[in-house]
This record gives sequence, structure tokens and C-alpha cells, in this order.
Amino acid sequence: MTDDTPAFRGAMAELAAGGGGTLVVPAGTYLVNETVPLASDVHITSNGAVLRKTAAPSVYAWFTSVSGSQQGYGSGARNVRVDGLTFQADYEQPFTACAFALNHAQDIVVERCRFIQAQGSGHTFDLNGCRRITIRDCVFAGFLSRQASSATSECIQLDQSMPGSLTHRDEDAGMDALFTREVSVLDCEFLPLEVNGVRYPAPNPIGAHAVREGHHYNAVEFRRNRVVDPIDSPSSPEQDEANVRPWTGTIHFPAVRGLVVADNEFVCTEPRSTRAISVVSVDYGALDTRPPLPDIEHGTFAPNASADIEIRNNTFTGFAPSPGNPEQSVIWLRGIEDGHISDVVIEDNQFSQGRDADGRGTWAVHAERCRQVWVAGNTFDDSCGAIELVATSEFMVRKNTISSGPSDSSLPAVVVTDGSSHGVVVHTTASGFDPVVDTTGAGDDVRPGVN
Repeated sequence: MTDDTPAFRGAMAELAAGGGGTLVVPAGTYLVNETVPLASDVHITSNGAVLRKTAAPSVYAWFTSVSGSQQGYGSGARNVRVDGLTFQADYEQPFTACAFALNHAQDIVVERCRFIQAQGSGHTFDLNGCRRITIRDCVFAGFLSRQASSATSECIQLDQSMPGSLTHRDEDAGMDALFTREVSVLDCEFLPLEVNGVRYPAPNPIGAHAVREGHHYNAVEFRRNRVVDPIDSPSSPEQDEANVRPWTGTIHFPAVRGLVVADNEFVCTEPRSTRAISVVSVDYGALDTRPPLPDIEHGTFAPNASADIEIRNNTFTGFAPSPGNPEQSVIWLRGIEDGHISDVVIEDNQFSQGRDADGRGTWAVHAERCRQVWVAGNTFDDSCGAIELVATSEFMVRKNTISSGPSDSSLPAVVVTDGSSHGVVVHTTASGFDPVVDTTGAGDDVRPGVN
């Protein structure tokens, strides 16, 4: 096939020179082996165009936003809408491909697009120092993980504007350590994919790994999406305690404020040892030195605590441990000393089929070193244990319905322990558990009332 990169680059340059406009891509298959810089104020639209790539990893991305020596939100591409494209990579190639590598981009909307075989050890979206990004009504299929460490990679990666974070090269002078914020993922599907007889899991939809002293990811919403058979991504208690893989999970964030996960469907049709949602606080990583370049120092800093977490009206089905792997909580929240996760709402969710054929499973909700926690109106069906609160204060567990399935669970329905304080368990019904509520190790001001 002829490389169509020059045609795409030429069209984009013409739009940029004219102050923006619309690029209509006719239906067909296009080889785009080089990167295409996005212009501002453009609409790229199609009804059936497929973009492919066969080149080496040095040209990993399709569309890019760079800011050169300019800093700040919006110093890259602004006011861009993309719809109706299919991005088709190839797992037979020794690399996967990034659809959008964006630095300092702002007001970007990607909708009605398909991303097939585009997720692997890298990301489908690199969002570095970006703001107001919306991804909606898209399909993401397949996750190629070549090594265990890449199992935590996210399809839509939120990151800071720093050298080495962006798939595509940008000038170091423009890197300003800004964190991506105000990201919405709406009405999308994240699905497994069979290619040449091999079944690949669904990609991890969204998350982050980078941490920096005094910085947070802000205003992230994940609504009305469907995630089917995500990748196995187990973590052991030893790894959790050593902070080795603290944000393993389908959705995972360190130091986030304003995270909403609502009205989604998470489904495992076979056992998967993974967390559906993982949120942590951190106190080690890049120091916020000024200027941040060229060297990045790492060390311990005052805790970056996650806060304002809403998990509402989701269904979680089939998160039972896979053979040979440890049990994982479906929702896993872990603060740190002097960095408690605060203002947490877990409400009106449904959890089911949380045990394997041998009855193995664990807590659906684990909250450790959290405060101001509301867990209410949830249904836990066929559960080993519903709720575990560890060193957590100012909590209310109210009007939850819990059942253990065909045989008695070896865990209580609700556990409150390790100095947890100032809390109530009330109007919660449970069958198949003895005891229903265990407050061993909790403070005297914890009231374990159930009806």
C-alpha cells in the first residue's frame, strides 16, 4: 500500500493555514506510517475510513499534539473533534500503535471511533498536561500484554507533561509538569478480541501511574461504559504493603481528586484476578523541583491524598479469582498514614458472582486509611465478604443487602478493624454469614447495628 501520510499532513497544514475547518476522510483503508500533527479548530470526520500502520516503533503514533517550547494547557492543539474513524493495528507486528499522543491539548472530542488491536504495553491515548478531553461512544478491542509489568498499562493514560511521558517527541523546553485534568469517558465499550485463534482480553480503560509532589489528577468521569473480561492483574499483600503495584486494576489512579465512576457495567465471563477500581494516596515519587528539567529528582514528600471519589450505580459481575492467582477486592481504596483518602461514596452498586467454583473470593469493597466514607444501598450477591474497613474513620454503612450464595462464607459480611472509628453499620441485611458484622479491633465509638 502507498503511505498516505503526506496527504493527511498536507490537508492538516492547509486547514491550519486557513484557521481551521473540516477534513472529510472518505471510506476506505489508509496507510499512515508517519505521525500527523493536529491543527487547532479542526473537525476530522468519516463514515468508514480505516487507518493502518506497518512501520517501526519510532513512528508509534497516528495523530499528535505538540507544543514546542510553549507551556500551559492549550499550548498544543485546541478545539479538535474526531469522529467515525477506525484505528487498526496488528498484533503480528512487533509493536502496537497510539492513536493520539497529545501534549498540552485542550478541548478535544473523539467520538464514534473504533480502536482495534491498538492497545498493548503502550497506550491508545497519551494525555500529557491536557485539559477538557472527551472520549465517547467508542469501541476499544483487544489488549496485548507481552510481559507481566504491562498488565497495568491503561488504554487512556493520564500523565504529566514531562520528557519520556509522551509517545511522540516534543521539546523539553515546553515540558512543565502539568497534570492532565477534566477527562470524560462516556458510553464506550472495552472488549476482548480474538485474532487468529488467540483471545486477547479487554484493555484497562483509564488510569495513571505518574506521581509528583503536590500534584493531583482532577475531575475524571467514567460513565455508562461497558468493560468485558479485562486482563488478569493480580497484586499480593506483600506487593501492596511494599507499594510495588499499588494501582493495579482495570481503572487505577494515584493521587486523584474528583473521580466519578457511575452507571457502568463491568463483566468477567471467566475468573479474573483483578481489581475493577483501584485508588491510592502516595508519598513517594518525583519531587516538585523548580525548574523541573532537565533532571527529575525522586524522594519522599508530604502525602498526596486522593479525595472526592464517587462510585455509583455500577454492576460488577464475576470478579472471582483466576486459578493460581490471589483474590482481589473489586473496589480497592488505600490511603496512607497522614494521607487518608477522603469523601468517598460507594452507593447503589450491584456485585455478583464474586466466588470461583471452589468458593474462593474476597471483599467486594476494601477501604483502608480512609475517612468520610459512605457505603449505602449496594447489593452483594454470592459474595465471600462484602465490606472491609481498615483504619477508616467517619463512616456510614447503611441499607446494603448481602448474601453468600449456596454455602456459608468463611468471612463476615462486614469487617471493621485496625482502629477504625466514628462509624455506624445499620439497616444492613445479610444471609449466610456468621457473624454478620465483626468489629474486632475497632474503636468503642463504632456501632455495629444491623437489621
